[in-house]
Amino acid sequence: MSIPIKKIMVPTDGSPGSVKAARWAADLAASIDAGLMIVHVAPLGVARVDAEHAATGEGPPPMRPQDIVDLVITATLEQLGPVKVPIQQIHAYGDPAKEIVYQAGYLGVDLIVMGSRGLSPFRELLLGSVSDKVARHANIPVTIVH
Repeated sequence: MSIPIKKIMVPTDGSPGSVKAARWAADLAASIDAGLMIVHVAPLGVARVDAEHAATGEGPPPMRPQDIVDLVITATLEQLGPVKVPIQQIHAYGDPAKEIVYQAGYLGVDLIVMGSRGLSPFRELLLGSVSDKVARHANIPVTIVH
């Protein structure tokens, strides 16, 4: 029995590994006539800093969480270059691994494709990588691109 893949999600943090995964997923999506979703999850700490600035008015305003998400997704799409499939951009906030798994289920994704290492290898070594957590907790196939 084969399960058709119609929706592929690629989490991105703007790192070279996530762009490589996006390129791989875009090629796969084009070959099987699937849609592509690019998702970036901004940690909740970013939203808290913005709220604290709004309350105190001190210092230069930090970038809004929405602006950070837009910047990361735009940079990923620019590095990805032209693709032959429609791309949907997903903006999310929270714990990256948990939010990726949640969004995949909520959006009815058939496959998650992600890079093996993001922007913070030391932090991932201590806490466990986002790709490892997603692979262990997702209810759908996860492909990790090295």
